[in-house]
Amino acid sequence: MVHDVTIGDANLTGFSGIEFGDDGYGWGQAARLLRQIMNELRREPALVAMGVDPDLPGRGAITGRGTMQVWDYLRLAGSADKDHTHWPHLTVNITHDAAAAKITLPNSLERVLRKRMTALGSVGWRQLANDLVNCATPLVSAFPAAVPMCRMIQRRYPSQRATPYIDCLLEFDLRTCAGGPPVKLQPQWLDAAFRSWSDRQSNLQLQFGVQFPLDRCPEMKTPAAIHMLRDALLATKPVLQALGLEHSKQDA
Repeated sequence: MVHDVTIGDANLTGFSGIEFGDDGYGWGQAARLLRQIMNELRREPALVAMGVDPDLPGRGAITGRGTMQVWDYLRLAGSADKDHTHWPHLTVNITHDAAAAKITLPNSLERVLRKRMTALGSVGWRQLANDLVNCATPLVSAFPAAVPMCRMIQRRYPSQRATPYIDCLLEFDLRTCAGGPPVKLQPQWLDAAFRSWSDRQSNLQLQFGVQFPLDRCPEMKTPAAIHMLRDALLATKPVLQALGLEHSKQDA
């Protein structure tokens, strides 16, 4: 929800949570909420310390009017001369039923970074999944409906700005790899993601992060949503480490 407050000649907008009106999800309202969230997150000290460059812009425009989702991204330090389609970035998206914060490895990821992920091997990917689950544990303990997740998607585009066709969507709870209640062990989902990544023959995007179902995470309807999304992004740090992009290394 967005509250507009006018003081003198200034129009100030305060974020009070992700909540839609009686008519349900509206693309325009979701886009306004997302802009508010990204403005807050871009200057979060903990994210800047992890590697976000607050001076680099995200999307020039939120596209997809008429669809059921909006998304934007934060860029990492050292990527000023790189297109976001070639470099990892931190993504936040809002749909009609969930909000999520993830690290995105785009289809055109630079070859050296792709090779580092592949070189981990299936065993390394399982360790990465365990590390991500461990980093997300405090968040999930506080908000049990939160889901540490992996998402791999294969797309094709009929034209440059057209809505893509989704040829495959593999989305799963990372706890299926790490085990433990309430999720049953099923590591084959992660194995499938690794095999697809290491033998890519299509337009393939990979994401790791945390998803918050709006109907089971009432806190997302409050200002606390900013901190929840921030902590979800912070929990993706193991991926930056695996890629060799940990901020301390960049500063060295």
